[in-house]
Amino acid sequence: MRNRSSERSDPQRISMELRGQILQGVFPLGARMPTEDEMCRQFGASRYSVREAMRVLTEEGLVARRPRIGTIVAATKPSEHFVQSVPSMQKLLNYPEGTVRKTIGTGYVEANAELAALLKCPVGERRFRIRALRYAVGSSVPLCYTDIYILPQYATIVNHPHHEFTLVSDQIREVFGERAEKTVIEISSSSIKRNIAKLLDVKPATPSLTVTRRYANARGEEFETTVAVHPASRYTYSFEFKRQP
Repeated sequence: MRNRSSERSDPQRISMELRGQILQGVFPLGARMPTEDEMCRQFGASRYSVREAMRVLTEEGLVARRPRIGTIVAATKPSEHFVQSVPSMQKLLNYPEGTVRKTIGTGYVEANAELAALLKCPVGERRFRIRALRYAVGSSVPLCYTDIYILPQYATIVNHPHHEFTLVSDQIREVFGERAEKTVIEISSSSIKRNIAKLLDVKPATPSLTVTRRYANARGEEFETTVAVHPASRYTYSFEFKRQP
């Protein structure tokens, strides 16, 4: 049987106590946390246990390491984190229930060299762009920023009655009969640009998970390209595939 001392020195117990102290205001925003040595003495714990506990709090966004200062309180509540578990390849194409895409801007754009490389189209070709933020229902913290580029003839899709709750590709199929016969998904790591960082309420250059989806019709024409930028601390893709009997 574990005694009280060993339980208190467990990394999970240490992180729980420190988290509670942060949430209760014992350590206010910006306050310097005790040093590693101080926490080892306070909890009667090893350096490993203390480091593991602080790692958990860092991943939650509650504390952050600052050069020449130490570890400080970076937030007074854990950052929101959304996990999408994908049981099949088809499910990978969609976000789960419980999220909503809020449009923050629309308009026509002409592809410059950078955008043309992304869309794999000639420089100067036009696209209709939908800018949006995705949220978990009931939350004010955006999970990701999204740019949706579609062919100009589909621009009126923004008037679809369920535009913010369903995939744009599904809406295009429903309204225009254009079906995605092939979808390519690219997942990469990147850093968040300054203009997008402001919308996501994170610092510029914050690590991100960028998911690009390309929808092509039977003729091989790419009629929609969607680029979603997720702060790394707020989103996880979890894949689960089962062998069919």
